[in-house]
Amino acid sequence: YIPKPVLKYPPLLDIFVTHGGSEVILFFIISAISTCINTNFSSDFSFIKIRSFALQRFFRIYPLYIVWLVIYVLAFSFLRVKHFPNNSDLFLFAFGLFNLKAATQPGIVWASWYIGVQIILYSLFPLIIFANKAGVNTKLIFFISVLTAILIRFTDYGHLAGPLGFLTFLPAYSLGII
Repeated sequence: YIPKPVLKYPPLLDIFVTHGGSEVILFFIISAISTCINTNFSSDFSFIKIRSFALQRFFRIYPLYIVWLVIYVLAFSFLRVKHFPNNSDLFLFAFGLFNLKAATQPGIVWASWYIGVQIILYSLFPLIIFANKAGVNTKLIFFISVLTAILIRFTDYGHLAGPLGFLTFLPAYSLGII
């Protein structure tokens, strides 16, 4: 949908308005803010609290993903799709680790790249909170995540900071934690 008349906006916002994808970054920032508000690690940072956090996140996003993954795998095998994932890739898909490998980052389930990113970010969340409790400033964590995302692009692991790599979204997520 293109609005008519064309909306006017300040030139400084041009990069955000004309280049799609900024809403994804905003979503990761809001996701981190929401996670911080809903988990309330400020009063208690125990194993039980971390386990509760992990189970809540797991059962919120994972079961539906697995149902769709099974449907896709069955459909792929029934239709004898030429580029059927091998067993090691299926392992990565089943355990939500497919974002760690360049070839599997997009996922097989439609839009599952997000789940691959979010599972890793949810795994890192308690570590970021723990680092903050140990005295590491969240602003420093944000700057480290930005620096890591930039520098990793020049290594053999550059795919982790590619368009669908979790390191691309880690700075936005850590910004939301601040």
